[in-house]
Amino acid sequence: MLSVGMKDARGELAELLNKVAYAHERVAITRHRKNVAYLVSEEDMKLIRFIEDKIDKAAALEAMKEGGENVAFEDLMKDAGL
Repeated sequence: MLSVGMKDARGELAELLNKVAYAHERVAITRHRKNVAYLVSEEDMKLIRFIEDKIDKAAALEAMKEGGENVAFEDLMKDAGL
């Protein structure tokens, strides 16, 4: 994986985006030598979302097995102050 400092990334953004989009590279953006963000392709982002959805679904199914009291959506929103 390519690693680029934040200051350099600003000046090289177009080139970095081309590497991500067309060469399917992943780019780590660093600040003070620590990774703070990543540039990934649309394909990688779809995979990340797919994995997150699978994890969320598994967690929801597990929570449903636990049972407990149902809460109306309106009550949940009210409790959240929304």
